[in-house]
Amino acid sequence: MADMGSRPVLQQMPQYRLDPEESAAYEVALEAINQANAALSPLIAAATREGDPERLRTLNALRDRCFADRNDLSPGDRKRVAEVTRRYRELRDTLRAQERPEATPR
Repeated sequence: MADMGSRPVLQQMPQYRLDPEESAAYEVALEAINQANAALSPLIAAATREGDPERLRTLNALRDRCFADRNDLSPGDRKRVAEVTRRYRELRDTLRAQERPEATPR
């Protein structure tokens, strides 16, 4: 067993300092990704119910992209955080619109 020294493990971890604005923007970006991911769920369920394998592949690929972007996002990369927030808000809105198509006039 490796000698961890007399300091607690948490004190041995590297220290990171986040700017409060960076931290808040990062959390907003994560939330945008999570909302887009949540908007995928009813569409995936519908594609499964309808037996539409092509649509299901497309939606699952989008979900995989959500996970990858969330895992790759770094709070210190302000430009990418802003771009991810914008992109996933747009995706969320697009997906929600597909979930509830406009009512047709009678």
